[in-house]
Amino acid sequence: MITTVVVTESVFATTWFALLLSFVAVNTLMYLTLAISKILPKLYLGTLRKRRYERNQERSIHPQGMAPPPPRIGRFDPEP
Repeated sequence: MITTVVVTESVFATTWFALLLSFVAVNTLMYLTLAISKILPKLYLGTLRKRRYERNQERSIHPQGMAPPPPRIGRFDPEP
């Protein structure tokens, strides 16, 4: 069996190799974070807090729990 040495052990102890390993580690963590954020559903921070323009009470012409009447289709529907 023939073995070849691509990098000697002394290269692993150098400063530039430590910097390269640090860059690769940070880059891997960034891409891992981006991949996980793509998988998760979107979170809108505006939906978590109450908006100033929302009313405290409902002021609709239809009372709560009652649906509005269905729209009339066509002009020949009889008046109620």
